[in-house]
Amino acid sequence: MMNRKSSFDTILVSFIFLMIMLLSISCDKRMEDVKFSVKIQSSVPGLVNKHINICVLGNSYSNDSFCYVPFILKEYGITCKIEIYYRGSLSLHDLDEQWLDDDETGRADIDGKDHSRLHFRIDTRKDRKWKLLNNQSAKAIVSSDDWDIISIQQGGRRCQFEETYYPYLDNVIKKIDDSCLNHGYKLTWFMAYNEGRDNANKESVETQKKIVEEFPFELVFPVATAVFSCQENEVISELGDSKYRKMYAADNVHLQEGLPCYVASLTVAQSIMDYLEIGKTVVGNTIRPTQGWIESISGITPNGQSIGVTEENCSLAQRAAIQANLHPFEIIPVQ
Repeated sequence: MMNRKSSFDTILVSFIFLMIMLLSISCDKRMEDVKFSVKIQSSVPGLVNKHINICVLGNSYSNDSFCYVPFILKEYGITCKIEIYYRGSLSLHDLDEQWLDDDETGRADIDGKDHSRLHFRIDTRKDRKWKLLNNQSAKAIVSSDDWDIISIQQGGRRCQFEETYYPYLDNVIKKIDDSCLNHGYKLTWFMAYNEGRDNANKESVETQKKIVEEFPFELVFPVATAVFSCQENEVISELGDSKYRKMYAADNVHLQEGLPCYVASLTVAQSIMDYLEIGKTVVGNTIRPTQGWIESISGITPNGQSIGVTEENCSLAQRAAIQANLHPFEIIPVQ
């Protein structure tokens, strides 16, 4: 009888423990749902009067993701100066090696290959579209203004491989610190969306999470998370001219114009508004990146024709941007 009672007590305790665990998980899920609901409904009405200076050191992934950002921010009364140092396929290794390179031809040799070098700028206090400028070195651009945010990234194909960050990331951060005029700038990690084998999306996010935790980043642009989450949506994932990659243009390398780039730009814009603590969200944003609108703000090389710009899709994109900023290292299918 004692053995039977002891066995019963053990089963009862296990059952109670299991119920507590399930209840805890359910409560956590409800809390996350509440946080998301509050976020999408909490945008403070009216315009703010803010300005921010942003320096972007990256490749086409950063370029594609920032293309609509100035115009999204201006809807909320936020002006910005954004300057982009862009080199095709740029990795941390390349940025470290080519920090002082100011090649005037617009081409640079990296790993024995020719890659385009471009330099874009917009200041929405006076500009209505992006401008293509003469090339400058990364050092020259970083030291040219009092930047509030300086964003860096890893090359897309290297994102998931932890060994590719060392020692280059540490070297680049030291060079930025030595060059930047504003020593109170926010070092920001741009989460690039990678190309790669099966399960590469999850590996990329996990690796970048480790990097953000190890290095002194104060802000994250979780673009990869937003893109990967949208790739899990059966409607948005079908967008794009690429035959192989969801949401990509026909070149299989870049996010296509229209909704795919809108997802990325909304994510960056939400990160910036959260950083500014202005109580705004991208929900209800009225920018619609149709082909005509894109041509009106062009200056950055477009990736195919605009696709997927419907009210329903734009609403999903806005939710994806908020979700990624709430959970920057979790790939949650957007609904």
